[in-house]
Amino acid sequence: MLLNFYIILLINFSHTINPTIVKYFLVIYNNYMTKNIEELLVPQHVTKWGVLTSFLILASSFVAYKYNYYLLAGLSVCLFVTSVIHWHKMRAFGLIKILDVLFATVVLSLVTFYYIDDFKPEYKTLWNYTVLIMVSIFVFNWVITYFQIMSKNATIDSFLKCQKDYNYFSLEYTKSGTMSREMCYYYVTFVHLLFVHIIPSITLMYCVIKSH
Repeated sequence: MLLNFYIILLINFSHTINPTIVKYFLVIYNNYMTKNIEELLVPQHVTKWGVLTSFLILASSFVAYKYNYYLLAGLSVCLFVTSVIHWHKMRAFGLIKILDVLFATVVLSLVTFYYIDDFKPEYKTLWNYTVLIMVSIFVFNWVITYFQIMSKNATIDSFLKCQKDYNYFSLEYTKSGTMSREMCYYYVTFVHLLFVHIIPSITLMYCVIKSH
Protein backbone atom coordinates (compact mmCIF):
# COMPACT_ATOMS: atom_id res chain seq x y z
CA MET A 1 0.00 0.00 0.00
CA LEU A 2 1.06 3.58 -0.61
CA LEU A 3 1.02 4.38 3.12
CA ASN A 4 3.32 1.42 3.83
CA PHE A 5 5.69 2.69 1.13
CA TYR A 6 5.95 6.04 2.91
CA ILE A 7 6.58 4.27 6.23
CA ILE A 8 9.48 2.36 4.67
CA LEU A 9 10.93 5.60 3.33
CA LEU A 10 10.54 7.22 6.75
CA ILE A 11 12.41 4.38 8.44
CA ASN A 12 15.21 4.38 5.85
CA PHE A 13 15.77 8.12 6.20
CA SER A 14 15.02 8.33 9.92
CA HIS A 15 18.66 9.17 10.69
CA THR A 16 18.17 12.54 8.97
CA ILE A 17 14.93 13.38 10.81
CA ASN A 18 14.34 14.35 14.42
CA PRO A 19 13.99 11.01 16.31
CA THR A 20 11.06 12.33 18.36
CA ILE A 21 9.10 13.12 15.20
CA VAL A 22 9.84 9.69 13.73
CA LYS A 23 8.84 7.92 16.94
CA TYR A 24 5.60 9.86 17.31
CA PHE A 25 4.65 9.27 13.66
CA LEU A 26 5.30 5.53 13.98
CA VAL A 27 3.18 5.37 17.13
CA ILE A 28 0.29 7.04 15.30
CA TYR A 29 0.76 4.68 12.34
CA ASN A 30 0.79 1.64 14.64
CA ASN A 31 -2.38 2.75 16.44
CA TYR A 32 -4.09 3.52 13.15
CA MET A 33 -3.30 0.18 11.52
CA THR A 34 -3.88 -1.87 14.68
CA LYS A 35 -7.32 -0.36 15.15
CA ASN A 36 -8.13 -1.17 11.53
CA ILE A 37 -7.06 -4.81 11.74
CA GLU A 38 -8.47 -5.76 15.13
CA GLU A 39 -11.90 -4.18 15.26
CA LEU A 40 -14.37 -1.69 13.87
CA LEU A 41 -13.51 1.92 14.52
CA VAL A 42 -17.10 2.70 15.54
CA PRO A 43 -19.75 0.02 16.30
CA GLN A 44 -22.56 -0.61 13.84
CA HIS A 45 -25.36 0.52 16.14
CA VAL A 46 -23.86 4.01 15.75
CA THR A 47 -22.64 3.92 12.16
CA LYS A 48 -26.08 2.86 10.88
CA TRP A 49 -26.90 6.57 10.94
CA GLY A 50 -24.10 7.13 8.46
CA VAL A 51 -25.72 4.63 6.10
CA LEU A 52 -29.01 6.52 6.34
CA THR A 53 -27.52 9.98 5.76
CA SER A 54 -25.60 8.64 2.77
CA PHE A 55 -28.90 8.63 0.91
CA LEU A 56 -28.67 12.43 0.83
CA ILE A 57 -25.66 11.95 -1.44
CA LEU A 58 -27.82 9.78 -3.70
CA ALA A 59 -30.51 12.48 -3.67
CA SER A 60 -27.94 15.08 -4.73
CA SER A 61 -26.96 12.83 -7.65
CA PHE A 62 -30.59 12.87 -8.86
CA VAL A 63 -30.63 16.67 -8.70
CA ALA A 64 -27.31 16.84 -10.57
CA TYR A 65 -28.67 14.51 -13.25
CA LYS A 66 -31.87 16.56 -13.62
CA TYR A 67 -29.83 19.69 -14.36
CA ASN A 68 -27.54 17.89 -16.83
CA TYR A 69 -24.49 17.53 -14.58
CA TYR A 70 -24.00 13.96 -15.71
CA LEU A 71 -20.39 13.53 -14.58
CA LEU A 72 -21.23 14.89 -11.14
CA ALA A 73 -24.27 12.62 -10.96
CA GLY A 74 -22.25 9.53 -11.82
CA LEU A 75 -19.48 10.29 -9.35
CA SER A 76 -22.04 11.04 -6.65
CA VAL A 77 -23.60 7.62 -7.16
CA CYS A 78 -20.15 6.06 -6.76
CA LEU A 79 -19.64 8.10 -3.60
CA PHE A 80 -23.01 6.94 -2.29
CA VAL A 81 -22.06 3.28 -2.83
CA THR A 82 -18.66 3.55 -1.13
CA SER A 83 -20.18 5.61 1.69
CA VAL A 84 -22.85 2.99 2.42
CA ILE A 85 -20.27 0.19 2.44
CA HIS A 86 -17.87 2.20 4.58
CA TRP A 87 -20.49 3.17 7.16
CA HIS A 88 -21.91 -0.35 7.30
CA LYS A 89 -18.65 -1.58 8.81
CA MET A 90 -16.39 1.35 9.56
CA ARG A 91 -12.69 0.67 9.81
CA ALA A 92 -9.92 3.19 10.23
CA PHE A 93 -8.21 2.15 7.03
CA GLY A 94 -8.76 -0.08 3.99
CA LEU A 95 -9.68 -0.11 0.32
CA ILE A 96 -13.25 1.08 0.86
CA LYS A 97 -12.05 3.92 3.07
CA ILE A 98 -9.57 4.99 0.39
CA LEU A 99 -12.22 4.86 -2.36
CA ASP A 100 -14.70 6.76 -0.23
CA VAL A 101 -12.23 9.57 0.46
CA LEU A 102 -11.17 9.59 -3.20
CA PHE A 103 -14.70 9.92 -4.55
CA ALA A 104 -15.58 12.53 -1.91
CA THR A 105 -12.51 14.59 -2.85
CA VAL A 106 -13.25 14.37 -6.58
CA VAL A 107 -16.93 15.32 -6.15
CA LEU A 108 -16.08 18.20 -3.84
CA SER A 109 -13.36 19.48 -6.18
CA LEU A 110 -15.57 19.15 -9.24
CA VAL A 111 -18.28 21.31 -7.71
CA THR A 112 -15.92 23.82 -6.08
CA PHE A 113 -13.59 24.42 -9.02
CA TYR A 114 -15.69 23.64 -12.08
CA TYR A 115 -19.46 23.57 -11.74
CA ILE A 116 -19.48 26.52 -9.37
CA ASP A 117 -19.23 28.81 -12.43
CA ASP A 118 -22.85 27.90 -13.13
CA PHE A 119 -23.97 29.11 -9.69
CA LYS A 120 -25.37 32.56 -9.13
CA PRO A 121 -22.98 34.82 -7.16
CA GLU A 122 -24.81 34.48 -3.83
CA TYR A 123 -24.82 30.70 -4.13
CA LYS A 124 -21.13 30.62 -5.02
CA THR A 125 -20.47 32.36 -1.73
CA LEU A 126 -22.78 30.01 0.15
CA TRP A 127 -21.08 26.95 -1.30
CA ASN A 128 -17.57 28.25 -0.62
CA TYR A 129 -18.41 28.93 3.03
CA THR A 130 -19.98 25.49 3.28
CA VAL A 131 -16.84 23.82 1.95
CA LEU A 132 -14.60 25.83 4.28
CA ILE A 133 -16.66 24.88 7.32
CA MET A 134 -16.96 21.26 6.21
CA VAL A 135 -13.22 20.76 5.71
CA SER A 136 -12.38 22.51 8.99
CA ILE A 137 -14.84 20.44 11.00
CA PHE A 138 -13.78 17.24 9.24
CA VAL A 139 -10.12 17.73 10.19
CA PHE A 140 -10.95 18.81 13.74
CA ASN A 141 -13.31 15.87 14.25
CA TRP A 142 -10.73 13.41 12.90
CA VAL A 143 -8.17 14.69 15.42
CA ILE A 144 -10.74 14.21 18.20
CA THR A 145 -11.49 10.71 16.91
CA TYR A 146 -7.83 9.76 16.84
CA PHE A 147 -7.00 10.92 20.35
CA GLN A 148 -10.21 9.74 22.02
CA ILE A 149 -10.52 6.33 20.32
CA MET A 150 -7.26 5.28 18.68
CA SER A 151 -4.35 6.69 20.69
CA LYS A 152 -4.30 4.52 23.82
CA ASN A 153 -0.62 3.68 23.28
CA ALA A 154 0.44 7.22 22.37
CA THR A 155 1.44 7.96 25.97
CA ILE A 156 3.01 5.73 28.61
CA ASP A 157 0.53 6.83 31.25
CA SER A 158 -2.56 6.59 29.05
CA PHE A 159 -4.75 4.99 31.73
CA LEU A 160 -4.47 8.04 33.99
CA LYS A 161 -5.44 10.25 31.07
CA CYS A 162 -8.70 8.44 30.34
CA GLN A 163 -11.83 10.55 30.46
CA LYS A 164 -14.35 9.87 33.19
CA ASP A 165 -16.84 12.65 32.47
CA TYR A 166 -16.98 12.90 28.71
CA ASN A 167 -15.83 16.09 27.01
CA TYR A 168 -15.89 16.19 23.21
CA PHE A 169 -13.26 18.96 23.09
CA SER A 170 -10.73 16.99 25.14
CA LEU A 171 -7.80 15.12 23.61
CA GLU A 172 -7.80 12.55 26.41
CA TYR A 173 -8.41 8.91 25.56
CA THR A 174 -11.78 7.26 26.30
CA LYS A 175 -11.53 3.75 27.69
CA SER A 176 -13.34 1.03 25.74
CA GLY A 177 -16.56 -0.20 27.32
CA THR A 178 -17.22 2.96 29.30
CA MET A 179 -19.99 5.52 28.98
CA SER A 180 -17.38 8.07 27.89
CA ARG A 181 -16.41 5.87 24.94
CA GLU A 182 -20.04 5.34 23.99
CA MET A 183 -20.71 9.08 24.06
CA CYS A 184 -17.55 9.64 22.06
CA TYR A 185 -18.84 7.28 19.36
CA TYR A 186 -22.05 9.26 19.05
CA TYR A 187 -20.43 12.71 19.21
CA VAL A 188 -17.75 12.13 16.57
CA THR A 189 -20.21 10.30 14.32
CA PHE A 190 -22.99 12.86 14.43
CA VAL A 191 -20.61 15.81 14.08
CA HIS A 192 -19.24 14.17 10.94
CA LEU A 193 -22.67 13.35 9.56
CA LEU A 194 -24.02 16.84 10.16
CA PHE A 195 -21.11 18.77 8.67
CA VAL A 196 -19.90 16.31 6.01
CA HIS A 197 -23.05 14.49 4.89
CA ILE A 198 -26.15 16.50 5.69
CA ILE A 199 -25.23 20.18 5.34
CA PRO A 200 -23.05 19.87 2.19
CA SER A 201 -25.57 17.61 0.39
CA ILE A 202 -28.52 19.88 1.16
CA THR A 203 -26.52 23.00 0.32
CA LEU A 204 -25.38 21.55 -3.01
CA MET A 205 -28.93 20.65 -4.02
CA TYR A 206 -30.16 24.06 -2.94
CA CYS A 207 -27.45 25.92 -4.87
CA VAL A 208 -28.00 23.91 -8.03
CA ILE A 209 -31.77 24.29 -7.96
CA LYS A 210 -31.77 27.99 -7.10
CA SER A 211 -29.15 28.77 -9.76
CA HIS A 212 -31.31 27.39 -12.60
